[in-house]
Amino acid sequence: MRFPRSMARPRRLGGSGTSVAGGRISALDTNAAISGDKWYGKNGRDGISAMILRDPHAKQSVGYVTNPLVTARWRFKPASRSPRDIEVADWCSMCLFERLPWMMLLELLVGNYTVDGFALAEMTDDILPFPVDRFPTHPNRQAGVGLIPTALHEIPANTVSRWHPRQDSPTQLASIEQWQPTSEAESSGWRTVPADRIVRFTTGQHGGNFAGIPILRSVYGTWKLKNALLKYEGIGYERTAVGNPVATPSEDLGEYDKQEAEAIELLLENMRTMEKGAIVLPPGWKLEWSGAGENDVQNINIAVERCNTDYAVNVSAGFSRLGLTGPGSYALGTTQVGQYHLSTVRHAALVSTVFTLGLDGWSVVQRIVEGNYGVGTPLPTLEARNLPTRDIKTSLDLLYRGVQARVITPDDPLEDEARDMLDVGPRDPDTARKGVNAPKPPMMVEPEQEPPESDLEQDPEEEQPYDE
Repeated sequence: MRFPRSMARPRRLGGSGTSVAGGRISALDTNAAISGDKWYGKNGRDGISAMILRDPHAKQSVGYVTNPLVTARWRFKPASRSPRDIEVADWCSMCLFERLPWMMLLELLVGNYTVDGFALAEMTDDILPFPVDRFPTHPNRQAGVGLIPTALHEIPANTVSRWHPRQDSPTQLASIEQWQPTSEAESSGWRTVPADRIVRFTTGQHGGNFAGIPILRSVYGTWKLKNALLKYEGIGYERTAVGNPVATPSEDLGEYDKQEAEAIELLLENMRTMEKGAIVLPPGWKLEWSGAGENDVQNINIAVERCNTDYAVNVSAGFSRLGLTGPGSYALGTTQVGQYHLSTVRHAALVSTVFTLGLDGWSVVQRIVEGNYGVGTPLPTLEARNLPTRDIKTSLDLLYRGVQARVITPDDPLEDEARDMLDVGPRDPDTARKGVNAPKPPMMVEPEQEPPESDLEQDPEEEQPYDE
């Protein structure tokens, strides 16, 4: 069937809904005091997000996002089972996993977009030699060189000044303007970086808001409240946790003795807990802190712990706080762990999307595949395997039950997958134990059969022949 050109809809009729003037994205946050570069910084100086990271619980909440992805096992899934597509996937593995510090880059980029809402890195590449025996179908095998990435250079969020959208697609980035501070190795000034060199991650992008909505933004109020509570808690401990020496003369002491009073004051000064931490009261007077006491300080501590829980809940890791400040529930913890795994899968999918498809009309995988194997070559998919948040025990139990029920066939690829999940290494047929140590096939219980018709008609009281 042929489709006329008039049926196509290459241009949208609606707009992005975002105001971008002179490269400045209009503030979309309800709190203008922390929006935009006030949050992620400006001209190389840290913003509010860097201040929040000084809190250890906020720092660990970012680790809840980055750690599972860094410790996962990443691979490129071939577009098909053809030898050429498998080789293309291996080429991508060599370029990213073997030629670049993949784990460090992953932790940096994921951590940046978690904290600031976006993460940018400029990709550079060069014509470099490669092992020709490993890639026999590479078009440039005779020359022995190919287009290989050399680095993914971080563009710190606090140096990004302006965002320029594409005229034909306002929700995609055309370029950014970066301010480079003075450095020994670089001269200061404005740098323009086109989007076809930038690997961009953005969380919560609405329309053309390339800066996104930071995950850490949800705990800004918690961070402010916790800081205030910690100050009140410190004051409370200062006032109530350490006692002050108090001297009160008895009413029947008699005539005031100035020399004796001076001796008492000198004694108290030597016993003080601070510069003026001693009190002399006239007879009949009593001094106390109204409304303050040990219980009040303890209540503040409970409120601080609630703030710490908010940090964990913000990244779906609230289960990590169960039982610390109150009773915990195993069932509730199991449910929340499942939500945490879904959150980790979502972040892994974002990493896969950015590297495989890209957000601004190009991708890292597309460039290194088409730059070597030609335009139109099917692209492999970047995927995370063995995420540590996955319940492997349950998965293996279901796998075992499936094999027992003959729903799943126990073939060699299945064993390789199970070994990969358990991280026990690949199977080696040459050294496999045989004989009595070899695993036995699962025993299948045959269904019970009905007795023959003649047996059913036999008198049950009739004596049956006995065979010794």
